[in-house]
Amino acid sequence: MLRDQIIVSLILLLFTACNNKQSKTKTVERARTIDIERELVIGLENEADSAAQILGQPVGVVTDKEENIYIGDKASLTIKVFDKDGNYLKSLGGRGRGPNEFHDINFMGVTPENNILVLDRGNFRYTTITKEGEYVSNYVIKFENQFYFKDADFIDNKIIGLAYSQASAIESDYSDLPKREFLKIMSTDLDEIEYEFAPLSDLEIDDTFSWVYTLLYQGSFTLNKESEIIYFSPGIYTGSIYSYKKVNDVEWELNNKIEGTSPYSNPYILYHSTAEYEENSEYPSARMIGYSGDSHKGRVHSIDAGIHFLPQRRQVVHFYGEWREGDVSMEDGNLLDLSVQIFDLDGNIVDQSFLYSLPYDRQPYYPIVNWVDEEENFYMIDFIDSTPVVRRFALDL
Repeated sequence: MLRDQIIVSLILLLFTACNNKQSKTKTVERARTIDIERELVIGLENEADSAAQILGQPVGVVTDKEENIYIGDKASLTIKVFDKDGNYLKSLGGRGRGPNEFHDINFMGVTPENNILVLDRGNFRYTTITKEGEYVSNYVIKFENQFYFKDADFIDNKIIGLAYSQASAIESDYSDLPKREFLKIMSTDLDEIEYEFAPLSDLEIDDTFSWVYTLLYQGSFTLNKESEIIYFSPGIYTGSIYSYKKVNDVEWELNNKIEGTSPYSNPYILYHSTAEYEENSEYPSARMIGYSGDSHKGRVHSIDAGIHFLPQRRQVVHFYGEWREGDVSMEDGNLLDLSVQIFDLDGNIVDQSFLYSLPYDRQPYYPIVNWVDEEENFYMIDFIDSTPVVRRFALDL
């Protein structure tokens, strides 16, 4: 009798394990319900254009009023310029330590004067040049106060940036992690921090791996038309984005936790031993992160891919990516499913759709959907046959 019970129990365990495995590896079919318009691929070589237009490692995109497209290329250390039809025009900058040269390109934005701001960690400075490539200014990054923007904008003649202090992370312990604040308002010479807000504790995550991962991959933010509300999407997308409202000339406070579309699978999982991590390290976005003398291990399934405010429609457009369900290793060809959700100003979802499957094995340090122009065209960093490109597209809303 006891033997029969043991056999039945083993069969049930085997059945449960099989079901769990099937559930774990299930792939959800996703249909595009929002049409794509005005699609253009930028950066592929063709017979009519020079090989100089090929992109090595694009990390940022901006446009101007003439609809010219500027792409910061980390590989060539230049800003490549294309016209609105994707034809290559010229390159700005180049490798070096001169006033308008770069030793690295990590972030690119536009100043109120319509100049280009570049974070150059290789030269340990922020460099501003005109859209003709002429030098404007350099701001040296201080060793004791290292802030590297992942996203930035300008408000009231100040810089508002998404960053954390690289210097303080080295000497920190776990106790202050929930207090770390992402958004910083700084003087335009980057010499003084006037206000900090948006701490990790607002994000309702409570383990060290996700805290430290979010410090590394902070996500993206956007301002509304009046520059009085900030919409912030953390690097790990859990189903929520957060809005902060301007209280006075300096201070901001959490205004709303906006519930978006839930990810198909858990946003991330934790590995509790080195052996468990090594067993899964070949899978997309598995990370072992060192922090304060310890290592923290996990795998992220769902990420922020860029958030943008559309002033004409007065809507917030949020992109997020999810690696395919199941244990699909990078060697097998890994795909990140990119989706979009549109919110009204009250935080209600107006529409939602799957858009593209992208060949990403790791979360990039920049938002994948990097820029939106005045005509509401979006600019996404993509790959075609392993060749990096920028894809311009519009949503039929």
